[in-house]
Amino acid sequence: MNECKQFLNIRFFKNGRSATSPWSKPLAKNQRLFLALLLTILLSACQNETATTTDQTADQNAASSTAQSQNANAPSARLELQTGTISQDRRQLTDFALLDATGAAFGRQELLGQWSLLFFGFTRCPDICPPTLSQLTAIQRRLANHQAQHHDLVSEPLQTVFISVDTQHDQPAVIASYLDHFRDAETEAEMLVGLTGDMRQVKALAVQLGVAFEVHTDHSQHQHGNHQQVANNDEANTPDQANGETQVNHSGAVILLDPEARIHAIFPPPLAPTAAMHDDLIALLRADTSRP
Repeated sequence: MNECKQFLNIRFFKNGRSATSPWSKPLAKNQRLFLALLLTILLSACQNETATTTDQTADQNAASSTAQSQNANAPSARLELQTGTISQDRRQLTDFALLDATGAAFGRQELLGQWSLLFFGFTRCPDICPPTLSQLTAIQRRLANHQAQHHDLVSEPLQTVFISVDTQHDQPAVIASYLDHFRDAETEAEMLVGLTGDMRQVKALAVQLGVAFEVHTDHSQHQHGNHQQVANNDEANTPDQANGETQVNHSGAVILLDPEARIHAIFPPPLAPTAAMHDDLIALLRADTSRP
């Protein structure tokens, strides 16, 4: 473009004479026609060059804007966790129908408007559930203390939800008695929400969350573990039998839901130390990454 301007400044003709030419004679007709044609070609080339440069700049700006938008909407691009993984699948949960420890209905609606930590287990669990629930209540207390001091977290409260996979035994009254062990030591406030109900509803919710468990009745020793799929047991509830006992295998993963009931992060077993999980949750709740 600069070369075009320089040429035009040097070779601009007016009334058949060069404005900068030392020549004093008028140009011949053929010369004027040739130079006029040359000038037309050069002007066209300069205009095309300008248009191409403008289009390229616009394309680059559009591509940059698109990339920034995609990065802003990609959860993993915003934040990395030390103790878990941010979910790339942010689908909302479909509705479900369970009961809380008071016998009241509890469904997807009760998960909206607040952050939720979900954990599947059962009240007779001898090893995994008690320390996990104790750790989750400790994290909840730490988050509350942090918010009271710094006021830098999202406004939505955090609830911890314990979902029983042993629904035949864990009736609402049993759940309520079990959760009393995890009340706040100072205030006696309830720290956990306990759910039970129809086994089919529990399984459907577990499938949505990608959590596996298995319930069966035999004489084998109780086990815990992470299974790749939920057992194909479609009975509404599986009662204990006189010649055997209910055996339960269940995942120890903890799922974080955002205030729109979408899977936001997964904390796999064995859970990281309380302080590390607390720090990750602080980062999540401070950033409020649930809203792209």
